[in-house]
Amino acid sequence: MKSTNSAVFRIFMNIPPSWKVCTVEDICEINPTQINNNYPHSEIEYIDISSVSHRRLESIQVLPLSIAPSRAKRIVKSGDTIISTVRPNRKSYLYIKDANPNTVVSTGFAVIRPFAADSKYVHYVLTSDPFIDLLSAIADTSTSCYPAVNPIVIVKTLVPLPPQNEQRRIGEILGSLDDKIELNRQMNKTLEAMATAIFKSWFIDFEPFQYNEFVNSDLGPIPKGWNVGHLGDVAEIVKETVKPNENPNTFYLHYSFPAFDGGKMPNLEQGCNIKSNKYLVRSDFVLVSRLNPDTPRVWRPLLKSDIPSICSTEFITIQTLNPNLVDFVYGIVTTPIFWDFMLANVTGTTGSRQRVDFKEVLDFPVVIPSREVLKEYCQIVKSLYFLTQQNLLESRFLAQIRDALLPKLLSGKINVSDVEINVRKHQK
Repeated sequence: MKSTNSAVFRIFMNIPPSWKVCTVEDICEINPTQINNNYPHSEIEYIDISSVSHRRLESIQVLPLSIAPSRAKRIVKSGDTIISTVRPNRKSYLYIKDANPNTVVSTGFAVIRPFAADSKYVHYVLTSDPFIDLLSAIADTSTSCYPAVNPIVIVKTLVPLPPQNEQRRIGEILGSLDDKIELNRQMNKTLEAMATAIFKSWFIDFEPFQYNEFVNSDLGPIPKGWNVGHLGDVAEIVKETVKPNENPNTFYLHYSFPAFDGGKMPNLEQGCNIKSNKYLVRSDFVLVSRLNPDTPRVWRPLLKSDIPSICSTEFITIQTLNPNLVDFVYGIVTTPIFWDFMLANVTGTTGSRQRVDFKEVLDFPVVIPSREVLKEYCQIVKSLYFLTQQNLLESRFLAQIRDALLPKLLSGKINVSDVEINVRKHQK
């Protein structure tokens, strides 16, 4: 193992005497391989920074190498950790699983490949809050046009190194929690896809009603007895401003854009740490992003009666006129047609700050079925959304366990032999 004399920074100062301290470069390679003239693949599976968030991979682009962006250079293998060196406070990091020989990531990532430590242990050390806070603080002093950090900071940081069996056990404990959170996320994608398919079948393609009599309307033929109206006929926009900093000791469930992008779970935050005004969120609300509608964001709140809920003023706070129709309204605002309407009504000239006016949303044309059909539809999809919410609640609980354990395990304050986790026990 190399000397640690060249180390610049250190995280987790107090560790057990049986543990060692080393620099990241003592146990890992950084950016070890990249595409060169001898690269054998004509097609790549490309991971960009925008597709990674909080240990989640949202998408992979399959591209011919000939038209791939110039930043698509760094080759990754299973067991690597990738960390965005651009705006590290956004926590765009990921543990690579099941990489293919042609999997490539952006040069905006630092690729860390352990050779003398457990790969999952290294991942959790280098994505821990102390380490990301360190990178973010250094990035904020950057003289470039955006906050960025040199990968040399990563390799020159001192990190704790427990015995190999403890490293492996720490990785297993934390990894089992993240694996269950990811499984819940995939289950929810399936459940929401099922609900979306049912909405499309009923209210766009009219498949269950194909043998009914149809009449002409402004939206084309619709079943007889149904009407054409606007979103404003079944919902309204309610804006109740909240100033959290006037109640500095109150805790809020904060529905923010970073929280949405980080897993669709609101953050529990104290009023003193929320500087801007927010909107109050109620149980029959549906939150729709008015900012940059090319990235659809639709959120159904998870409310707890004892904790006030608030959201960013960049969300449109839609309240159903009938509380029993939340599932119907949610179905409307998750359709591609709705987001095409949003894009058509956007204002603003810059791509990063385009918005839709609140009032425009209520003008979206909708088909309004009979009361009997609405009741039947909501009864069918209710169970799907209930399971989705239960999975989200469980994932939040598991994430809280992980975040509480992580610093204690990585500093040796909790002995791994004292921790036994069975994620199935936390099913709701």
